[in-house]
Amino acid sequence: MEPNIENLKLERIEILENILKKIKRWDKTYEMGIEIIDDVEVILEELKEINNLLESSLGFFPLDKPYEEKIGTVRWEYSVFLDELKIKREKLLELIKETRLKEKIKNNYILNDRGSIFIDKDL
Repeated sequence: MEPNIENLKLERIEILENILKKIKRWDKTYEMGIEIIDDVEVILEELKEINNLLESSLGFFPLDKPYEEKIGTVRWEYSVFLDELKIKREKLLELIKETRLKEKIKNNYILNDRGSIFIDKDL
């Protein structure tokens, strides 16, 4: 049975819309950003399968204007999302570095009270 080409084309537009929704619901936290990346990877695999099915059915890869526009929008939004996430990552790494430095300074300059050690010289 031949797949319905128009339904597949609509489905891939819906998949791209789903990616955009996920990106737009990002609450600017690092954790949710990682979750979105994982989700988008799974969604892109679905898109890849549909595109492969379309290509094998038609004998060529169908590019239509709505798909091209939507994929362009997704690429742009996803790159902006990734850039913002990279900035968050850099800030987080800097904070970790500062925290480690403060801990190191504290450990080097604060005296540890280990108590007195007495040696019995009559041994």
